[in-house]
Amino acid sequence: YTIGVDNYLRTNTMRAHLNRGPYRGLLPVLLMFLSGLDYEIDYARRIEINPEGDIITAINPRGYQTPEDVQSSLNSGRLPPDGLEIVFHKPGSQQLRRIIYIRMWIADDMLAPSRPEGRFLSKQVPFNIMLKSASYFLHRPAAERLCRFLVKNGRVVVQDDSGIPLRYFSETWQMRLYGDYRGATPLADQPFHPTQPDMLARYRDQSTSPLPFDYGYGALNGRSNLQLGYQSQ
Repeated sequence: YTIGVDNYLRTNTMRAHLNRGPYRGLLPVLLMFLSGLDYEIDYARRIEINPEGDIITAINPRGYQTPEDVQSSLNSGRLPPDGLEIVFHKPGSQQLRRIIYIRMWIADDMLAPSRPEGRFLSKQVPFNIMLKSASYFLHRPAAERLCRFLVKNGRVVVQDDSGIPLRYFSETWQMRLYGDYRGATPLADQPFHPTQPDMLARYRDQSTSPLPFDYGYGALNGRSNLQLGYQSQ
């Protein structure tokens, strides 16, 4: 429901529903949506990122982890990046498509060239970006390096106000505004919900287009916003 109607993921809801029944974790959810969009699945595999920053088949796949499993791993050191790869195609088409989902520990040094995460991300540039609803994490000082990396190497970005703060985008970015922004949406369990004065000014002074669907935390108050940005070459 939170994915199909609210259009964002709730951690506590996922923890409750994806940790019971015969089909656990995120893979069944992704397969269900692909099937609903009339794609045919070729194969799926568990993956990890090796020290060189390349995707390989997971040697010791962890699978779905309970909160206790995650905490145990954190106590013994950072979780290595791992995830899922799904290869699929449209009926009648020979073109194979891929979804790669990676769970990655976000930290200040994750972009370092000595880390698997940093090597992996450096191999993906340039890229397109879609962001939403991460408890306003990218607005925290600890995320500044990541924000600058994304803005520097991104070509297209789709996000709401919970994504990269507007102040990081230079004049080389052209931003189109959708929906209604009146400040950050307060979250019951998160005291940190930063309002962006520069975004308030943009929504006040620039023409905006309607947004005919919910996006991110705006689903909570019926006032979703979205920014579509293109970087000039």
